[in-house]
Amino acid sequence: MSSTLGFSRWRILAVGLVALLAGTGAAAGISNAESGRIVIAEFTDVSPILAGQQVKINGVTVGEVGQLQFDPQRKVAEVPLRVDARALPIHSDAKVTVAPVSLLGERFLNLNTGTPGSPELPMNTPIGVERTGQEADLQNILDTLDDPTTRRPARWPRWSPRSARARRTTVRTSRRPSPRSPRP
Repeated sequence: MSSTLGFSRWRILAVGLVALLAGTGAAAGISNAESGRIVIAEFTDVSPILAGQQVKINGVTVGEVGQLQFDPQRKVAEVPLRVDARALPIHSDAKVTVAPVSLLGERFLNLNTGTPGSPELPMNTPIGVERTGQEADLQNILDTLDDPTTRRPARWPRWSPRSARARRTTVRTSRRPSPRSPRP
């Protein structure tokens, strides 16, 4: 066996073959990743959504959120979802909701691909605002409960001795004796 710089031809051939197979496998992986799809979801409130957040179907990560854009004429935010091929097909009745990962405030987008009996969502057709929203989480519930206490009523009730006396009189005169109480 002749060697070139201390390496046998068989070793050089084996290393070259492994490199060729690795390159082919990497190219196949890239083409599979590209066979996914970008789906646009429209939201009226995107405050909890950030680029790079995960897109999940039944708890399995299938993609991520792209760069958000705002349409000022329609007053909606367009959120691109880059999803893998395993998330396909996406049907015309698909829904997207923002859901909490934990109580710490981190969120992800939950993609419901729709019912298999409905037609596929055509390319360049967004998932409209009527099929997007937010799941109830602890922060939304606390905000709802806190809302009435943060606003001052338009008119505070005023207390005066006369109004207090009138309320006591009204209560006394409107009370009827109960059948069990002794009659005076």
